[in-house]
Amino acid sequence: MTNNITEEQMLELEPIIYYQLHRLGLFKRFYSYRDDFLQEGRMGIWKALTTFDPDKGAKLTTYVNVVVRNFLLNYVRSMKLYQNERNIPFDEEQYVVDFDPIENMAELIHDYGADNHKSILSDYFIEGMTQQEVANKNGVSQQWVSNIISRFRERLKEEWL
Repeated sequence: MTNNITEEQMLELEPIIYYQLHRLGLFKRFYSYRDDFLQEGRMGIWKALTTFDPDKGAKLTTYVNVVVRNFLLNYVRSMKLYQNERNIPFDEEQYVVDFDPIENMAELIHDYGADNHKSILSDYFIEGMTQQEVANKNGVSQQWVSNIISRFRERLKEEWL
């Protein structure tokens, strides 16, 4: 790509930054660093636009996604944000959530659908059994259990993300 990067090109690709921030959970966990993340993402877009080679067969947006993601993760690693997460100031009101993971998971499983799937999902997510233990208990293969868990996770992603 050309080194003459326009503001329009940058603005057109900026939603990728927000996508990656939400996908990686960085906006929620490190809200006070949002401006830094946006700047890192913009540097990632600039780097992607200057190094993109269409002859390699990738789409520009795919390449930008990868570069922006790497820039954001490198920033998190360099700042050691995960190690220092407890020391990050935040607005408590924004994070107050009445959330019981076991109760909420039970509700999600209950709303899922087929009764035989509910038993498998409950054993795996609530009881903490391994996929093989769940398979043995329910008389199905481990692969079947894995498929049910994968479909459940995909459904949750579709509904919640």
